[in-house]
Amino acid sequence: MDIEKLIEAVRLCGSTPKVDQCKQCAYWTGGDMSKCIPKMTAEAATALQYLREGADEVNTALREQLAENEKLRADLARVTAERDAAIKTAQKLDKIVGRVWGEEEDAYDDKSILC
Repeated sequence: MDIEKLIEAVRLCGSTPKVDQCKQCAYWTGGDMSKCIPKMTAEAATALQYLREGADEVNTALREQLAENEKLRADLARVTAERDAAIKTAQKLDKIVGRVWGEEEDAYDDKSILC
């Protein structure tokens, strides 16, 4: 099926052409429209079916990608929260170590920094 010729033929038939114009159509069958039009419309229907199937495949792939994207965003949020908690814990440990090394007095008085 030559899609360009099919497009031209559909446009031509839809424009109520004269016989001389019909002779230029790729589906011309000697003036018997009961032969050329069914062949052309069958090919047009097949082309539309392929387009629909392709669109369905694209939509399915898109839905799958959106679901994967959602999972990745959830993972990112979880990892970000874990990283932030680790940073906070490291900062608290840094304060404790600093106190142990005498950078601050009363290293163990503030128990809240251990939590």
